[in-house]
Amino acid sequence: MIKFISSMKRRVYFSIACLLLLLCGKVPTLAGDLDVKLTTNDGSTKFIIQDSASVEVSSVNSDGHAYFKSLTQTGSSGGNVILKQNTLQSGATFYVSSGTVKTALYADIARVGGVINRNHTDVAVTNTNAETSVYSFTVPGNLLETNRAIRVVLYGTYLNNSGATKTIRLRLKYGATTVCDKTSVTNANSATTADVSAEFVLTNNNATNSQEGMERLLIDRAGSLISPVIDTGTAAEDSTADKTFDVTVTHSAASVSTTFTKLAAYAVLE
Repeated sequence: MIKFISSMKRRVYFSIACLLLLLCGKVPTLAGDLDVKLTTNDGSTKFIIQDSASVEVSSVNSDGHAYFKSLTQTGSSGGNVILKQNTLQSGATFYVSSGTVKTALYADIARVGGVINRNHTDVAVTNTNAETSVYSFTVPGNLLETNRAIRVVLYGTYLNNSGATKTIRLRLKYGATTVCDKTSVTNANSATTADVSAEFVLTNNNATNSQEGMERLLIDRAGSLISPVIDTGTAAEDSTADKTFDVTVTHSAASVSTTFTKLAAYAVLE
């Protein structure tokens, strides 16, 4: 009986000591393997790490999927970070501050597709007949592989209230090449602002140094389609290097009453 009481006391003391260590904060722990056994195997339960504000910063669920806010390599250089990702979350970014992204890894991520760039800043081209960029972004090297495509959708408004007919010139550029270049027929004078819808496609043509492209511009004024622009073209840019994708607009004559406004645009990898 005395031995039993003594054993119970030691257990209680040990439990209290462990509790005090936990309450004191950071406790170094040494172990060989640490096993955490969850009660399911279908992903419905998970092992969670929270910060001091009880916000989840990392977790591993019961079907083996791990979640982290970010991954940072520590220690000496030359380590590897291996990712297998079939569905990127909306707004997610794969970013390497320095080092090399293996082509195979980049290609695997690129195959997911989806929105790769978006811009909701208004760009108004008015009172000028100079070529003006309305939407531009960098296409990373190897993103197009040998047969991938980028589709850009752009919308905005157009007004020609100058008292004279005007044309609008639309160009699609990739790197140093103007892939598409087409001028509309004349737009009659009108005090009504028209709606603009434009689409652009750039694709590698079964090689990393051969591209095909298309541009299409539709202008609707009060239900009537005016001055459509459709053009196709080619390029021979090295897509393994970063290149600029650029859409430009040029008015036939400058006027404070002639305005093309880009409202928003986004690019999708297909």
